[in-house]
Amino acid sequence: MAAATVDLTSPITSSFSASRAWVHPSDGFRAFRVIDWAEVNTVKESATAQNDTVDVLKIPAGSFVKDVIVRQLVAPTSTAAETMTVGDTTNGPTCYLTTFDLQSAANVCAAASGTAIYSQAAGGLTITYLGGLFYSAADAIRVTLNSSAAITAGKTEFSACIIPLGSGVTI
Repeated sequence: MAAATVDLTSPITSSFSASRAWVHPSDGFRAFRVIDWAEVNTVKESATAQNDTVDVLKIPAGSFVKDVIVRQLVAPTSTAAETMTVGDTTNGPTCYLTTFDLQSAANVCAAASGTAIYSQAAGGLTITYLGGLFYSAADAIRVTLNSSAAITAGKTEFSACIIPLGSGVTI
């Protein structure tokens, strides 16, 4: 069976409404999403497989992602090695995490940060952002499954610090 993409990005959970218009570029938020792997199988209408992708968090155009944190809440019940990468559709499947072990004990965290540098001139002042990724177009934080084992249970939490860099940016 060919690899599939499952979109679980809507609605996102954060401290702000999903339709909030950003007034100040310095506003930022941490978006959260808990993935229940049984739900992924239900949405996909079949068991997960190697190279399947799951879109977990939306990134609005004109935003800077400072970091992505992955936390295993409930490990899958199978004993097979199950790993995933965390990236996006623009910068590739491993731009945030090259490997995360889904068999990790519950509450194991892995933090990741992109490596791109973005500079923006603002009123004659150049602001340089390090340790994150800038998105000129809308994108999504995406998980790619590395193992061939079907993940039938377990829960994984994803969060991202997203900073909109312009007025009118909405999520």
